[in-house]
This record gives sequence, C-alpha cells and structure tokens, in this order.
Amino acid sequence: MPSDLNVIRQFESDSLSHPSLPIPRGLDAEPMVVVRIAGQLVPIPQHILSDATTHLRLATEAHVGIQDCAKVVELVLSVLANRGTIAVLS
Repeated sequence: MPSDLNVIRQFESDSLSHPSLPIPRGLDAEPMVVVRIAGQLVPIPQHILSDATTHLRLATEAHVGIQDCAKVVELVLSVLANRGTIAVLS
C-alpha cells in the first residue's frame, strides 16, 4: 500500500488535466468535473464543487477556484482509496 506522501507526489505529477465536462443524465445535462481516483475517472457534479469552494473561501479568506477544489477532492479521495477506506467501483 503506498504511503500518503507517495499519493501526494503522484497527485502532483498527474495533476488534474480533465476540464469540466457536461455529462448527460436523462434529459438534463449537469456540468461535471472529472477527477482521477485510484486510477478511475470519476465525474463530480460541478455544483457540489462550487458549494465546497464557497466554504473554502470563507475558511481561508483566499480565492479558491473549482479546479483547485477538484484537486483537493481528488487528493483526499485518492488517499482514502489507497488506505482501503473507500472503494472506487469501475
């Protein structure tokens, strides 16, 4: 099992390179941001990341963009997946 530091290094080298993508759901298309977790591409609804950025801005008093928030989500979920705390299904 890789250490948390290895996950962080891998995350930094892989860097989030997937732009926001609209992924159709039924008749509605909800904008998604794709993150890589345990080797799997996982779409996260953009509105969820937007809500999270609001909280981060309030907590840090700094500018936080959706892509910045997506990188943090990707990192946290990758560490949890590598520890076996969560499973990412394909």
